[in-house]
Amino acid sequence: AVTVPVPPQGASTRTTPSAAVPRSTRPPLDRLGLSPGKRARLSHMMYEHGPGGGTLLVLPIDQGLEHGPVDFFVNPDALDPAYQFELAVEGRFSAIATHIGLAEKYYPDYAGRIPLLLKLNGKTSIPPDHEAFSALTGTVEDAVRLGADAVGYTVYVGSPAQDRDFEQFMEIRSEADRYG
Repeated sequence: AVTVPVPPQGASTRTTPSAAVPRSTRPPLDRLGLSPGKRARLSHMMYEHGPGGGTLLVLPIDQGLEHGPVDFFVNPDALDPAYQFELAVEGRFSAIATHIGLAEKYYPDYAGRIPLLLKLNGKTSIPPDHEAFSALTGTVEDAVRLGADAVGYTVYVGSPAQDRDFEQFMEIRSEADRYG
C-alpha cells in the first residue's frame, strides 16, 4: 500500500503527475542477491552520499573524451576537472564518473569525499568513426586500485560493432564479479 501525504491546511491540493502515480517501492539491497562487496559499495553511494534514501545521482564528467571541449564552452570553469570534482562534492552527488586519466590525477584529493565510478571504455570523435565502439581505457583492477565504488561501461546496442561490444562487456562483468 502506498500512502499519499495529506497537504497541510491551506496548501494547494493540485495533483501533480508525481503525486497521482504511486511510486514503486525499492527492494532493499540485501534482497537483490548481490555479493557483500557490491552491496556495501552500492549502499555507500545510495545511502551515505548524494541525496540518500536509495537514490543514486552521478555527476558524469566522462563525456569530455568523446565530445571534446566544445561542451564546456558555455561554462568555461567546467573545463577544469578540479572544478568538476568540487561540484560533485558540494552538489552532494552520489558519485563522480570519469575516465582513468582524470581519476588518477584528481581523485586522490577527493577520495573519501565523493565515491568514484570509473568509466572503463571510451572513444573520441577525432577522426570521425561511423562504427560506434568504445575501446577499453581502464580495467576493473584499476578501479579497485583507485578505490572506486563502481565501474561504468558504454554499450552501443544496434551498432555494427555490437557483438564485439558485448564480448568486451562480458569480460568486464566477469572481472568485476571476481572482485566482488
